[in-house]
Amino acid sequence: MKEVKLIDVTFRDFELLDLSDHNSQLLKIIRMMAEMGVEEVEIGSPVFTEKIKKMVSGKDKIKEKIDSKFRSWNRPMISDLRKSLQVGVELVVISISLKNFNLRSKKDNNSAAKLLNDLKTSINYAETKGLGIIVELQNASAFNLSQLLEVTAFCKKMGVNRFSYQEAETVIDPLKFKKRIKDIIRTADIKLEVNCSNIFQTAAAASLAAYNAGVSGICASFNGFSKEFCRRTALEEIMMILKKIEASDRKYKTEKLFELSQLMGEYLKDFPADNKAIIGKGIFKHESGIHVDGILKNPITYEAFSPAEVGLSREIIIGKHSGKKAVIAKYKEFGIDLSLKEAELKLKKIKRKSIELKRALTEAELKNI
Repeated sequence: MKEVKLIDVTFRDFELLDLSDHNSQLLKIIRMMAEMGVEEVEIGSPVFTEKIKKMVSGKDKIKEKIDSKFRSWNRPMISDLRKSLQVGVELVVISISLKNFNLRSKKDNNSAAKLLNDLKTSINYAETKGLGIIVELQNASAFNLSQLLEVTAFCKKMGVNRFSYQEAETVIDPLKFKKRIKDIIRTADIKLEVNCSNIFQTAAAASLAAYNAGVSGICASFNGFSKEFCRRTALEEIMMILKKIEASDRKYKTEKLFELSQLMGEYLKDFPADNKAIIGKGIFKHESGIHVDGILKNPITYEAFSPAEVGLSREIIIGKHSGKKAVIAKYKEFGIDLSLKEAELKLKKIKRKSIELKRALTEAELKNI
């Protein structure tokens, strides 16, 4: 299968990371992401950074043995790029809005001219400083193909061949999105990454569609976190989609996804729901007698992948929907071997208690039955 970069943008809306702080919790998180297979990480934005604490230089010192490349989100302004350069990023995302952009419209000519001038100045500055450049097209689904192609053609003349298609308020059908992305890549002959909004819970589907359209990168954030809009593509979701559905050649190390998700939750004060896809605490909890029986015989019956693949574990819940085999399996975890007759007697008591409490029973309650 074709290769694609996974790009973490969880910290896009934060101040630039102080890379000289070796004890930074965020730096530890980024190191874990790199070990999993995330190739690029946005470490903040000058927009939210008043003052650079300490200048960093020298690639080996910056990277701290982290394989991921560092990038930052910038407006087309020299002041932003200068701050990004000072903290030691290797790539800069120069983000532009296409609102009112139309080179052929006299009415909007002034705004278009200013945008292009700011963009040209920013690109020239970044190039002279040896920075890799990605031009981001904000809310790109809101604009027609000709507008997008005008900007990409302008940037290509200055040597830029990497672009980011960012969704915001305007989201389109993932199937139509695939065709649109394919048309842009083919017509403009560029490297394109996508950053999809989850307003309609379509971000993962749109990112997968873009992957199959030939994008070079997918932007995502852990737990789908975003300070703006309605979250983004969840990095853990698209990583597992590429691994399990698309059989990507890249060897993603997903065994610590749950651990990293929890670290992210602590850092951001934003924990995922227990039923969150891929890394929710409760997605491998089973109570139904039929489900438990099937899983005990062959886990793939009701589990799309092994819990261990993402750092979770299976849990058998005992309540009013449980069956005898589930009870036997659960008590075996306690070191107690039950016969079918003993399990049947316990199950009757369990169901009465579960109905009375209107929930499944705790392990302590089960041991007392």
